[in-house]
Amino acid sequence: MADPQPDIKTLYNEGCNALRHYSLCVMNMRTVTIAQGIVILSAAIYLINQRAFHPSLWLCVFGGLFTFVLHMLQKSYWEHFEKILDAVEKIELNADQGRSPIGPWHVYKTNRDSRYGKTWWRLLVRHGPFLLILSAFLTVSLYDVFQVRR
Repeated sequence: MADPQPDIKTLYNEGCNALRHYSLCVMNMRTVTIAQGIVILSAAIYLINQRAFHPSLWLCVFGGLFTFVLHMLQKSYWEHFEKILDAVEKIELNADQGRSPIGPWHVYKTNRDSRYGKTWWRLLVRHGPFLLILSAFLTVSLYDVFQVRR
């Protein structure tokens, strides 16, 4: 018995579910990154107040590496989202034999592409939390280095 091929509605439904899943993954990864950044920066600043500059420096190095790992995880989720978004948009375009683009994901992708085409938007939205936290770790690390040399 041959395996039945999934129909267009099933493919579209799976694609929509996957888009929602990866969108949530990206949002959760950003939330985790912000939370870990606040916690690690708070601990590093506490150690600075206690004049424990070496532990504070190592904590900032760890925080920077951890933020980088979280950023790479988010990047993976983001790339999966983009590939599935392309596939779902093609399903929407094929639903009307390419005469006119219909469907919510096509509208979303069109708006998203126009915004992400702008470098400043991409930096602020896609990379902003990670860049902000990494710059904070770098600033605290530099402060630690200068305090250790005193």
